[in-house]
Amino acid sequence: MRSNGHRLLQATAVMITIALLLTPLYPGALASPYANGNSYEFRHTVVPESAAEYNRTVDQAAEYEYSQLSPTGKTFVDRTVAAPDNSYTPTVCREFLLICDAYTKSELPPEFTYGINLYTSEASYVISKNDSQFLFQTGNVGHRTLAFPTRLISLGFSVFPLALLVGGTALTGSSSERLTRSIGAGMAALGLSISTPYIQMISPIGASTIGYLMVVAVWAGLIAVAGKSIKDRM
Repeated sequence: MRSNGHRLLQATAVMITIALLLTPLYPGALASPYANGNSYEFRHTVVPESAAEYNRTVDQAAEYEYSQLSPTGKTFVDRTVAAPDNSYTPTVCREFLLICDAYTKSELPPEFTYGINLYTSEASYVISKNDSQFLFQTGNVGHRTLAFPTRLISLGFSVFPLALLVGGTALTGSSSERLTRSIGAGMAALGLSISTPYIQMISPIGASTIGYLMVVAVWAGLIAVAGKSIKDRM
C-alpha cells in the first residue's frame, strides 16, 4: 500500500506537469523582455533627400514643429539625427513584464505611429527645427520582417518532454526518489522559463541562450533516465 508521502509526491508531480503544459500560454516563458529584438517596428530614421523614396514620400508626410513634439519625441528625434547612420531604435519592453528597465509602449511618443508593414503616409513626418526641415520615418514601412521562432522551438523541445517525463513518472508509480527528482527538474524548468525575461534584463545571458541550454539539459536528463532504466532491467 502506498504511503501518504508517496501519494503527495504523485499529486505534486501531476500539478507540476499541468503547470509545465500551461507554460507556453504565458508569453513571457523563455521570451526576451524586449519587443524589438528581431523587427524594426520601433525604428526611427531620417530619410536623406538623395534617397529615391524622398520625393514621393515628403508630400504625404504630416508636418510637425520640433517644439510641438512630446519630450520623448524630441529625445528620439535628437538621437536619430545624432546617430552615424541617421537611424535609432529604442529598447521597448514587452507588456507582460512587471518591471521595465527601458521604455514601455505607453511611454512612446503619441504623435508617431509604430508597427510593421505600415503605409508610408502614416509613418512619415516632416520635422521643422532651427529653420531647417527633414523627413522622419518611424516603424517599418512597406514590408514585414520574419522572426525565427526560437521561443516556441525551445518550449517544444524542453518543456513538453519534461512535462511528459514528470507526468509519466507520477502515473507509473515510480519510487519516491525518482518522483522527487522529476518534480525538482520540473520546478526548475518552470521557474527558469518564467524568469527568463528578467534574467536577460539583469545579465548578459539572452533568452535564446537560456532556451538552447534548457533543451540540452532536458535531453541529457532524458537520455540519462532512459539509460538507467535499461540498466536496471538488465
